[in-house]
Amino acid sequence: MKIRQVTYLLLVSLFMIGPESAAFDFITSRGTGFAQTMMLSKSTASELVTVPSGGISDGEIKLDLGINRQFEIKELDEAFVAAAYRRDDLTYSLGLSQFGRGGMYTERTARLTVSYRYDSLTFGGSLSVMQVEVGSDRYENLSAATLGLGVSYRRDKFFGALTLDNITSPRLEDGSEAIE
Repeated sequence: MKIRQVTYLLLVSLFMIGPESAAFDFITSRGTGFAQTMMLSKSTASELVTVPSGGISDGEIKLDLGINRQFEIKELDEAFVAAAYRRDDLTYSLGLSQFGRGGMYTERTARLTVSYRYDSLTFGGSLSVMQVEVGSDRYENLSAATLGLGVSYRRDKFFGALTLDNITSPRLEDGSEAIE
């Protein structure tokens, strides 16, 4: 392999592995193995929930299910289910995830993304809702919602996407810090 190609691949990899940028982080089925980057060419349902990439054929349904154990503690498992469906030029994606267990600390996230494909471009918008529950009846559940936008371009062997997520910077409670 030529040195120029190797340099190019390294630069692209460094750019892609940058900090995660999700409104309320949504786990993906390939996230751990790909350092949280998204595969735009053959997107999974969980990736289509996060990035409206147009990587699904007309009439196709995709489904992802998974569990991620962090910190080797089963009470902090994160489970998710995601589905995506494309009809004509519209793609609908829905993802649900839960971190933790009821009765302790629990974060539930729901994310709906709708995108429109026009030729090589795909435009999309998302609504993310997060609910936080602390395992006691003395505390009420907290919740917040935010919006996101995305655009992607697909032409021959080139795939690119830009997402703006968490554009409303919500708060879980009036006096709390904004979720950046």
